[in-house]
Amino acid sequence: MNASQLIELYIIIIFIMYIYLVHSIFSSNIFIIRSSIFLCIFLFLKLLVNYRKCTFSYLECKLRNVKKEHGFIYNLCNFHGDLIYTPLNIYIYLIVLLVLIINVIKLRFNVYTFKN
Repeated sequence: MNASQLIELYIIIIFIMYIYLVHSIFSSNIFIIRSSIFLCIFLFLKLLVNYRKCTFSYLECKLRNVKKEHGFIYNLCNFHGDLIYTPLNIYIYLIVLLVLIINVIKLRFNVYTFKN
């Protein structure tokens, strides 16, 4: 894959991740709610402190026996980390925080058990 194809793939993966977060707002599945809370906390902290190291990318490099610059997860995390330098960063923070707050409220007050 060349660089432009990889960037398009990273954009698609990040877009799917944010669609999953927005979907979790409307979900009543406890697994989806909890996983989106963990994902929101992870993303928010990664974006807030701009920490670029990732255990999963380290494991990928060891399993595939490649340098970290050639690792798929490492480059995906770097691409996502570079989003804080774009004009979209305020929207990314808002989405992550709103999804986190809504899902914590749903989890805390057992709102996820909708009655039909």
